Amino acid sequence: MSRRRLIASLGTAGAAALATIACRKTSKTPGPFGGATFPQATGTGSAGAFVENKGVRIYYEVRGSGPPLLLHHGWAGSSQEWRRFGYLDGLADSYRVIVMDARGHGRSDKPHDEAAYTMRLRTRDVLAVLDAVGVGLVHYWGYSMGARTGFALLRWNGDRISSFINGAAAPTSPRKYEERRIRAWAEAVRTGDTAVIAASLGVPEQYVRGLIGDNDVEALAAAQLGLLSWNGVDPATLTTPSFHYSGEQDAFLPAIRQAAEAMPGAIFKVIPGLNHLTGFTRSDLVLPLVRAFLDSQGAAG
Repeated sequence: MSRRRLIASLGTAGAAALATIACRKTSKTPGPFGGATFPQATGTGSAGAFVENKGVRIYYEVRGSGPPLLLHHGWAGSSQEWRRFGYLDGLADSYRVIVMDARGHGRSDKPHDEAAYTMRLRTRDVLAVLDAVGVGLVHYWGYSMGARTGFALLRWNGDRISSFINGAAAPTSPRKYEERRIRAWAEAVRTGDTAVIAASLGVPEQYVRGLIGDNDVEALAAAQLGLLSWNGVDPATLTTPSFHYSGEQDAFLPAIRQAAEAMPGAIFKVIPGLNHLTGFTRSDLVLPLVRAFLDSQGAAG
């Protein structure tokens, strides 16, 4: 595919993301789309803060005022992607938005042992952030890996979640359908074989190289393998109000649809023309749908 055709296929936000990939080697900030530099956390203040869970420091930021809303990024991402693609500006006028870096990502600590990435530890990271900012009940929006963590929160700590937004994830055990892919991705990250991941997602390899960027590859591999310890959750048992969405070209669309259809009262939307990566970068298409759902839910506590 020519560069011109690739840019056209990604849309405005996706093209902007692609344009920054070329400078990822000089980026000072780890993350999938490079190019931007953000202030480093010093412990507290407007730049962000850390909270510790079982010896692992988790970075978070808070912006805006109103009902609390936590945003959890996907694999190889960071809290800053919510800023780069316009989500924070689109939400902070009405919500107290909390963004965090998952363990192994962004400014959070990056263990290399897959045992440090169990779903129990991931969910406790979220709870530690909520406790640190004094939030009891929160609207939760996760994308991909972040949404998978959200399903686990609904299972174990549903009393803390007012409503749930699932961007492109399923609640099934990775061992059931995804173990081969997860192991292949972990090995591909370690060896730099981004073609394997690109083929799995159905996106250009150059885009995946931007996704990996300057991340700690051993931590990313461990984060993938750690998912295999999770048994999943039956979506039919989850009654929290929920909104689910997927790009129509997302390879995981059937599993996402199946989960949404099983959850009582869930709303599901397919966004035309988007894949698993552009399903995040195109906030211009995603935000109006999610805002409408959030605004219908009222305040969290």
